[in-house]
Order: sequence, then C-alpha cells, then structure tokens
Amino acid sequence: MKPKEQPEVTEEVLTEISEGVEELPAETEPVAEPPQTEDLQEEFEQLKQEVPELKALNDLPEAVLREASEQKLPLLDAYLRYRWREQQAVEAERERQKRTGEQTAGSLYTGSTRQNPASDAFSRAFEQALR
Repeated sequence: MKPKEQPEVTEEVLTEISEGVEELPAETEPVAEPPQTEDLQEEFEQLKQEVPELKALNDLPEAVLREASEQKLPLLDAYLRYRWREQQAVEAERERQKRTGEQTAGSLYTGSTRQNPASDAFSRAFEQALR
C-alpha cells in the first residue's frame, strides 16, 4: 500500500482556509477560580483535625480540590464525599467478586471416570492375582 501524497501547503491554500473560518466569539463565562489561599488553608486545618493522616494540602487528591472549587463546597465536605465514593466503589467490587466466586463451576470430576487409570489398572490386576 502506497502512502497517500499530501498536497503542498502554500500561502494561497492557507489564505483560503483562513477566509472560510469565522472568528470565534470571546468566551463570556469566567473560568472557575480556585478558592482563596487563606480560606483554603483554614479549611485544610479543619480537615486535618478530622483526618489527622493528611499532613499537607498536596496529600489531597486532585478530585477533592476540583470538586471543592467547582461546587463551592468546604474542603471537609468535598473530602468526605470523595471518600464515600471510593468506599462505594470498593464495596461494589467486593460484591462483584463475591458473586463471581459463587458462580464458579467447581470440580469438573463427575465420578464416572477413574482419577488415575494407571494405578487403577495395577489395583485391578493385583486383585485378580489374589483370587
């Protein structure tokens, strides 16, 4: 398969392309501002009182900070919601594994075949010799 040849890009082609594109309107919605640093530090101190294993603001997952700023939630609320979602995911996975374990086929031995034909043959021959 031969690679497709690309047309040469010239100044004229670029001009034609740019003329066909309308200028996009300026974005009117303000970008979500991160929480104020002082407020964030106060909220983190409150969170640290409840969750002492958090040592620094960098220990928080990015999702917690994003949710707190997007939904204008206190840091403690955002962290508790994050932990709850994580716990729900763990429990759902545990339940899925439990259901999967209950559905296993189990032993495939039906009892109608010999487990070790070589030793069974020896046993039969030995029993016949004793008779």
